[in-house]
Amino acid sequence: MFPAGQENFRFGKFNKKVLAIYPIVSYIRSVKQRRNYMRKEDPSNVVFTCAEHSLDMYFKVKEYEKKPEAKDFVYVRFVHDDQFESMWVKIHKGTQQQGHGEINNIPVKLLDRKLGDTVSYKTDMEGVTWENKN
Repeated sequence: MFPAGQENFRFGKFNKKVLAIYPIVSYIRSVKQRRNYMRKEDPSNVVFTCAEHSLDMYFKVKEYEKKPEAKDFVYVRFVHDDQFESMWVKIHKGTQQQGHGEINNIPVKLLDRKLGDTVSYKTDMEGVTWENKN
């Protein structure tokens, strides 16, 4: 019997123990599925609002930034033409006020963005964190 994670492969007269790489391949596939193959955000993560209540909802969700488990994330508002979309960004450099990181959601309306894209952001005087396109 071989230890867990090893399999016996026969090559002609020789028996060789080969370390199975299935867990690693499985992990890589799950990351690829999350990043490349998923086309839609989980509907339970999406909230649509009317223009009148858009900022109210933004600030309601942004409150989660204050939780300890969200210290490495910032809720960023993106704009394209007259459409707004807010998504979580994993901070790579900077703070929740200003810096850059990677989009941690699958965009619903902004089709020129995708999960994992690197973006810069900055918080304005009103407390709204916007994508910084400069």
